Amino acid sequence: MIRNYLKATFRNIARNKLFSAINIFGLAIGMACFILIFLWINDEIHYDKFHRNKEDLYRVVLSDKSSGRESLLARTPPALGPILKKDYPEISRFSRVFLIDGTLSRDNKNYLEDIALVDEDFFKMFSFPVISGSNDQVVSDWHDIVLSEATALKMFGKTDVVGEFITIDNEIEAKITAVIDNKKEFSHLKFDALMSIELLFEFGLPKDMITNFNNPLYTYVQLQDDAVMENLNLKIADIINQADNRLSVRVYLQKLEDLYLESNFIGDYEGLGNIQFIYIFSVIAFFVLLIACINFMNISTAKSSVRSKEIGMRKVAGAKRKQLIFQLIGESILLSFLAHAIAIIFIELLLPLFNNLTSKSLEIDYLNPYFYLFLLGIILFSGLLSGSYPAFYLSSFNPISVLKKDQDTGKKGKAFRRILVVFQFAISGILIISVLLIYLQINYLTGKDLGYNKDNLVYFSLSNIGDDFDSFKKRLSENNKIEGITCSSHILSNVTHYHHMDWEGKSEDSKVRINILFVDADFVNTLQMKVETGRDFSINFASDSSESYIINSEAAKQIGFENPIGKFMSADGQKGKIIGVIKDFHFKSLHSIIEPMCLSIAPRERFYCYIRVKPENMNDVMPFVDDVWSEFNQNIPFEYFHMDVTLQNMYKSESSFGKLSILSTIIALIVACLGLFGLASYIAERRIKEIGIRRALGASTISIVNILTKQMLSWVLLAGLISCPISYFIINKWIQNFAYQITIQWWVFLVGILISLTIALLTIISKAVKVANTNPVNALRYE
Repeated sequence: MIRNYLKATFRNIARNKLFSAINIFGLAIGMACFILIFLWINDEIHYDKFHRNKEDLYRVVLSDKSSGRESLLARTPPALGPILKKDYPEISRFSRVFLIDGTLSRDNKNYLEDIALVDEDFFKMFSFPVISGSNDQVVSDWHDIVLSEATALKMFGKTDVVGEFITIDNEIEAKITAVIDNKKEFSHLKFDALMSIELLFEFGLPKDMITNFNNPLYTYVQLQDDAVMENLNLKIADIINQADNRLSVRVYLQKLEDLYLESNFIGDYEGLGNIQFIYIFSVIAFFVLLIACINFMNISTAKSSVRSKEIGMRKVAGAKRKQLIFQLIGESILLSFLAHAIAIIFIELLLPLFNNLTSKSLEIDYLNPYFYLFLLGIILFSGLLSGSYPAFYLSSFNPISVLKKDQDTGKKGKAFRRILVVFQFAISGILIISVLLIYLQINYLTGKDLGYNKDNLVYFSLSNIGDDFDSFKKRLSENNKIEGITCSSHILSNVTHYHHMDWEGKSEDSKVRINILFVDADFVNTLQMKVETGRDFSINFASDSSESYIINSEAAKQIGFENPIGKFMSADGQKGKIIGVIKDFHFKSLHSIIEPMCLSIAPRERFYCYIRVKPENMNDVMPFVDDVWSEFNQNIPFEYFHMDVTLQNMYKSESSFGKLSILSTIIALIVACLGLFGLASYIAERRIKEIGIRRALGASTISIVNILTKQMLSWVLLAGLISCPISYFIINKWIQNFAYQITIQWWVFLVGILISLTIALLTIISKAVKVANTNPVNALRYE
């Protein structure tokens, strides 16, 4: 019997080549899209899952309302970890993480690497595999260093290097105690080497700092097996407020497993994911596959009149309805299997492009048995969903009726097909409109006026040039192609250096937390910021070197002075006079609103240099800067970054989201149009004699095309109208993640509907014109 069913299936495919091809390729494209998105989702959700203690690991984070509005902070003061471990028995271990750039040197070769300074318990908490050495007491001394496998291979060409010595920043001789595989692809912690955090305190950071808002590091804790996070959060909530009653800071724990996808904290790691994207793309993947299945249903029910006689004959010959349903669903599963084979080919062809769009290195693990179970699930799901309605629909035909005359599908079948077409293009319309709005929001983020000019601006770490910056700057200024040189204590894209702010006449109830950025006298001029009132720093005023402040408009607003110029203020006790107010500028991601900012000159806080270059001279100037760098820092390699690129990378996840959305939309449209083309072909086939008569009576091509297209275009138009409110709801919710948002304009929805209508029109017309130009003799010759 099964052999008979297979014969019937292949005969049906051969007899209806066009419609079978549309079904198979439509399913293949839908499956390929589904699997590609699944690979991306699977990669995203596997971050930090390899740690043995992952269920007991947490990061300590802060919710600060000291300034009257809540800010979520990822970084914490240095003393918090030790205090939590000492005072709360629920905590078994802790480790702080402080990230720095460092130069590792060996045999006169230098390597600029990312170094994480950690506590001794780091390796007992996190399960980074040790390739060489032991993970016991590997960073017990600040002269110890642990290398990643990649760094060891880069420096030594091998991993068996325990006991070797290297130099850090030309100052510290460090002994290699272990080599580890830090699994960068599945860890939110990115580092090339590890050293003891005691190094940080050795060079001056106060160990007991808990109330200063210069939170420089991340704190992780491991809970006892019987500890309950919610109960511990209640106990530790006020630990910082108790040390300083001026504050309103809540301390709480964030699950390590949630960190990569569910973080919206100030000062967090770069390149984290977003759980919303997981939800959105899960829905998109399902709907693209659903559109492909709908094509199958649509064409199968539309072609029911062709197969009705076969079904009638089988019933007359004694076939029961269950057998017919089994046969028809089996056909659908077989077609789904064929589609899956083609889908794998599509995936292998598209994977390099997909990886380029998502900045990942995804691949299919053909040796993983779970992958084949996953494929089997897709095949069965697609086959059952695609074939269920046609199977039950066709098997319900009365054999006497279908053998008496050419059975039409009836009003019920036609109505169902209309609903499916509307549903398909409603999904496509939602994707089109959403992609347009996503593009506009991302374009707004990358093009928004930041309050300074990011173009032709490069920056780099000063390493140990800070004390010689004036001489370094003077040497650079000899090049007349450089328009400006300045320095700062932080990278301008993510300043998180908080202090309490006091000012003349401040009431006891007033609380303002202010960010401080230490700069030199040329900072405002080089960054091309706008001074609204007062003046810029000047080397002609000796007091500017330590006793003067420039604040932004937001700080002036929160202070409440109508004219703050000449007033005195202090940031964490450091008193100075306000000499100027600059226009607000963005020094964090546009996910956050602009906060109060204060600029101050501090010669000992020179960590980053900024150079503005004339647009046409960038390639000429940077080799010169490299040469000057070598004069002051011979043993440390020069590495610089473009400010505009850094700012673009801040929205890397949004950019990947936008690219994936565009790709998914294109695929959904292709699949939907395949179905529409198949349906148009069927309708044209059913009306071929009518068209022949109309042509014989003198009907024009345009009038016939109009007859064949107007009904289906009305379905697409209805779908577009349905998609508008749904897409508005989805995108309006998404852009709430940004403090600065586009205004959703009505024309975006109109453009989305027009795109959908145009694509549908081109699809239908491509078939309609061909049919309209058919010689009527060929359609009427047997009448």
